[in-house]
Amino acid sequence: MKTCTVIGRTATFSFRAGWIGLLVLAAFLFGAAPVMAQTPAPLTPPPGPRVTPVPDFARWVVTFTYPEDRASKQGQPVTMPPYANTRTRTIVTTKTGNFVHEELIDMQGSKFELWHIGGVQYAKADTSKIWQQTEAGTNSNGARDAGFSPLPASGYRDLDWIDGATFAGITMYDAKSCYVYIEGAPANLDLSNPSTLLTKLDNVSKVAFIEAKSGLPVEVRDGEVYHDYEFADAPDTRLKLPDDLASQIKKGNEARAALYQQAPRPY
Repeated sequence: MKTCTVIGRTATFSFRAGWIGLLVLAAFLFGAAPVMAQTPAPLTPPPGPRVTPVPDFARWVVTFTYPEDRASKQGQPVTMPPYANTRTRTIVTTKTGNFVHEELIDMQGSKFELWHIGGVQYAKADTSKIWQQTEAGTNSNGARDAGFSPLPASGYRDLDWIDGATFAGITMYDAKSCYVYIEGAPANLDLSNPSTLLTKLDNVSKVAFIEAKSGLPVEVRDGEVYHDYEFADAPDTRLKLPDDLASQIKKGNEARAALYQQAPRPY
């Protein structure tokens, strides 16, 4: 279970409250008249990129948990929706240079793979024998291929909303000092009470916890779905394509080369 500790503005949790009470308490203990505190200065977002970009060689796992998962752990009755088995449980992403492999595994263990090689993407479910190829740019009709889904510049999906405007403070979360980003939070949201912090965060649309030291994502809450990040050792060598995909690419390249080498028609 995730834990969250709030201590104060400049110590552990830099939301808009916490240190005012310390000033009043100090004045009381030393016999001075209470001092009216000024309004805290606006929070200053951390410098540099909000999320550290993925290096050339990296591997990480995103695990998805749903309301039914949390209810089951708490011993509450659970009614699974009819589409539950098709929901994604984990995404394992491995990057070596311009070769990126994503493996999506759903709740029943079925696998869907994506290979990104430069500006070309290959996708295949484990029940299929053919890799579907899509590319960047537009087709002959001027439309972008809807199936083309490259990784963002940071390397992580669904984190492009994180910026200075969504920065909310810093807290200890899951035993890590984390920057907190909130999308769509009301301006008067009070996050100073550690006992109610996580409950209040459940009521905002998106929350991200980014480790302050490394800039790596720890957890993202998208509505009722939690995305938890774990980072594994990066591979030492470049990824090797599966044999069937390598064969398909080779045949495609040979077919295009043969087409280009055809002699022009005599006129």
